[in-house]
Amino acid sequence: MFEKSETNTLAGVVKEYENLFVIRSVTKFYGMAGIRLGYGIAAEALVNKLENVRLPWSINGLACYATLAAFNDKEFIKNSKTIIAKEREALTKILNEIEAYTFTRQ
Repeated sequence: MFEKSETNTLAGVVKEYENLFVIRSVTKFYGMAGIRLGYGIAAEALVNKLENVRLPWSINGLACYATLAAFNDKEFIKNSKTIIAKEREALTKILNEIEAYTFTRQ
């Protein structure tokens, strides 16, 4: 049902639930805190309801251009995912060593 990269998200099942709205922050992954941009993923009916109440300009021009440039930087995305995966493994190893040390000392 999900690809490996989608195992920790509900984005792939939004069409199955009319009240599910998945929010993602662009600024965290790309380190663009001042831009303050995110997006949502939802079933079409929910998106249509939200379109009726949102402001006509919910993003400024700078945020729009910066985000498009970030999305198009495929090398940054690839490198970031590689580093995150590597660091996740290292952290998991360290945490497992701490847990093993704690249990052996008792």
